Amino acid sequence: MLRLNELARPVSEGCVCILRKRLHEFVLRGQGFLDAPEHKEALHDARVAIRRVRVWMKLAGDVVGVSERDRHALRDFARESSPVRDMEVQLAWLASLQLGADERPGQEALLELMRAGFENRRHALQESLPKALAGAEHALKSIHPLDEHDESMGAWLAEHWMDVATFMIEDVPHLPENLHAVRLVGKQLRYMLEPVVEALGAEDVMQVLRRGQDALGRVNDARVL
Repeated sequence: MLRLNELARPVSEGCVCILRKRLHEFVLRGQGFLDAPEHKEALHDARVAIRRVRVWMKLAGDVVGVSERDRHALRDFARESSPVRDMEVQLAWLASLQLGADERPGQEALLELMRAGFENRRHALQESLPKALAGAEHALKSIHPLDEHDESMGAWLAEHWMDVATFMIEDVPHLPENLHAVRLVGKQLRYMLEPVVEALGAEDVMQVLRRGQDALGRVNDARVL
């Protein structure tokens, strides 16, 4: 997303560039969910896109200008979509179970009950999503750098990376009690690195982060189920 020479630009300009790309991605993924909510990856893709936006909005909160109204619209969708995604995972897991003939009627009855609840929640989420998309589109037009910040993008990113990495190093020894916190920090590290992974030649680091996130995700799914 950013080239190596762009890491020398002011941090506010670099963050605006990244956030515009992330906001545009969310608009595309969110619209994809509205157009085809039944697609098995539609909700997941929209949630990944909104997390990327919100991580960078939080990181860059002091160096870019985004209205509170737009931030809240995006935050609300992120919060409302979380339990819907959990229900989607639960349904997929229950449907995948290979049960005996005497157990399948109960499985089907439970699936029918859960699907009804899931459809209702997903429909409500579809109705609230346009507000988040409107917030993203407004932010795309109005986001701007705060001129008082002239630190280089590279120096700023390195400092924030180490701060977040330190939290993760401190949290990992206390697994599994703090699984949720470690997952959140791991996502922050991954989303911070993504825009500069090619410029820094850090594909190996990204692979390690992905594997770690996948493993933590499977553990979290087991806890949810």
